[in-house]
Amino acid sequence: EFGMTGGGRNEVASLSLVHGLLQDDARGREAAARSAARALRRSLGDDAPDGGRAFEMHKATVVRLAHEAPFEELRAPFRALVKEARALGHQLPPPPRASAFSSAICTNIADDVVLQLYRDSFLHTGRVSPIVRVLAHHPAYLASYISCTRELMRAPGALPSSWRFYIALMASALHGPNYLAHALQTEFLLDGGDPRWLRQDDVVPAKLKALRPVNAILGVQPWNLRVEHFTALRAASLSSSSNGGSSWSSDRSLSDDFQGDPWSLGELVLAVLVM
Repeated sequence: EFGMTGGGRNEVASLSLVHGLLQDDARGREAAARSAARALRRSLGDDAPDGGRAFEMHKATVVRLAHEAPFEELRAPFRALVKEARALGHQLPPPPRASAFSSAICTNIADDVVLQLYRDSFLHTGRVSPIVRVLAHHPAYLASYISCTRELMRAPGALPSSWRFYIALMASALHGPNYLAHALQTEFLLDGGDPRWLRQDDVVPAKLKALRPVNAILGVQPWNLRVEHFTALRAASLSSSSNGGSSWSSDRSLSDDFQGDPWSLGELVLAVLVM
């Protein structure tokens, strides 16, 4: 189970706002940004209909977009909103200490090649993440990284993208809560994943639970993975009542742990690549 915290729910709401801006067309992006800023501006004053809840929920994202969105047509409306909010006395997060899009705090000039990579990453994830900024020092590698990640998680394939994000979440959460697991949980929900899967283990498809023994081995002792594990997955999926499906014991028969819907070869290859 992956419990959704209150902060996590706020992050989902903020990413929902950002996802409305992820359009290839510049005019569409600008219109969406102005519309979002206009809606949030109504939440600024003391007489705001919602008591300021909407702006409070999104203010960190607003500051980030004002400084870090790799499109001027996105930065401008949120910059104006930040200025107005500060003038009204709202306590906002400080601007980022480093940004490729602000000459005052520039750490690495975004040349045409890198800027395009930043924009490509933003249009698919809603942010220019720290890892993308680091990899920008090696543009050819960054281009491959963005392309690989996009193909693996979002391109048409054997598994729905929400399943891929759940599998990635399962792998990243193996060693406990972490930033990546939280981000993947958010992506899972935004991609239409069933929120009950994060709270109630009994509603998670048995087919997904079948991956847990393989996931545990890959995360801790990948050299112990055997062809029999994949043969069992190809034959049938893990029973939802089989020891919770979260651990693997080498002294049990593989057939004791698997039953239900089989994994196709294409599905299994994609799932293992995601893990």
